[in-house]
This record gives sequence, structure tokens and C-alpha cells, in this order.
Amino acid sequence: MLPILLTALAVAADAEPPRILTVSIKDDKIVSQVTQTVVVPVTVTEKRKQGDKVVDVTITRLVPQQRTVEQSFDARKSTYSTAGGKKLDYDAAKKLLARPTPVVISGDGKAVDASYLKLFNKDAVVIVAPMPKAAPPLPPPPAKEPR
Repeated sequence: MLPILLTALAVAADAEPPRILTVSIKDDKIVSQVTQTVVVPVTVTEKRKQGDKVVDVTITRLVPQQRTVEQSFDARKSTYSTAGGKKLDYDAAKKLLARPTPVVISGDGKAVDASYLKLFNKDAVVIVAPMPKAAPPLPPPPAKEPR
């Protein structure tokens, strides 16, 4: 239900929806564990019929797997507040986030739109973390030669 509400708010507010993550602050880093689906090549040998013979064929399949990865942001470059609008300094945030705690994190490095904050308890911690630098664009594929 919450994703539907967030999507409706995103359309109405024309803003990037925030993320809800469980984080803690360790060594001046905001740290969270995120589960992602990755596709991994797996090579297997199968028996296949070719004509009158059964032969072993080695094939590679792409198999989805779940992996938990740790993400981190610079805690000192982030800003902290509550959903009710109270500003938090770094030391207060560090105390609140000493243990893994659910928080609201900006999805675009900008302040979370007030329409989203109405969905949360006024004491919920809201973090605006700087966006990671974008990876350089991939080079274009080589031009195909006409046949």
C-alpha cells in the first residue's frame, strides 16, 4: 500500500520519492545493507539428443541471484531532521543512529517534499545525503560494416 501512496504522491508533487532504509552511522559513514538481484552466468553440462546420439553439451545460463551489499554515504556531508521539521545536528543524529534504525532518505539529494513527510511519524529521522557522482557514460558500440 505504501508504494502506491508514494507513487501517487510522486505524480502529484512532481518530486523524487524518498527511500526507507535501515541505517546506522559507523566511522562517519551512513551504512545500510541492501538486497539486490544480480544476474550471474552459470555453466552447466546437459545431455542432449543430436540425431541418433546423446551427447554432453556445455551451456551457460544467466541465473538471477539475491545478494546483500553494503551501501555507505558520507555522514558528515549529509543533513538531518525529523519528519516534523526539527533540525538535527550531526552529534544528535549519530546518537540516534548508533544502532540500525529505519529512516527516510532523500531519493535525489534534495530535501524530501513535505507531502511525503506527512506519511511518517513526526519523530522519524530524515536524511538528505549527497548523491554519488555519476559514472562516466559508456562509449557507443562500434559501427557495423555493411555486408
